[in-house]
Parts: sequence; structure tokens; C-alpha cells
Amino acid sequence: MQLKGLISSIEGNKARVTFPDKDNSVAYLLPIASHVIGLEVGNTVAVIFFSNNMADGVIIAKF
Repeated sequence: MQLKGLISSIEGNKARVTFPDKDNSVAYLLPIASHVIGLEVGNTVAVIFFSNNMADGVIIAKF
């Protein structure tokens, strides 16, 4: 599953993402792919999930 969301917090090389299209659900801390640089709170990002679990994903792009 691929979703578009907003960075709500950053902790080291992981971030929490809020998904407005999913009733503002917030993902657990997700790893940020090494090629994605310069993230800030409020940035729009693409996240890929490997299951329906909101903890099983990675941030793959910044818009």
C-alpha cells in the first residue's frame, strides 16, 4: 500500500507521518530511506507499507 502524508515529527533517521485521507491517522516511527534528505515537519511524503500495519513501512519520497 502506498500513501501520501505529512511529516508530524522527526526523531533521528525516523519520522511520524499523519495521513489526512485516513482520518488523520498517525503512523508509528517509520524509517526514512537513505536517499530522502532534508525532511522537515510539515513536508509531504510518500510512504510504502508492506502490510496493513502502520508500523511496517518506510518513507520513500519527499514532494
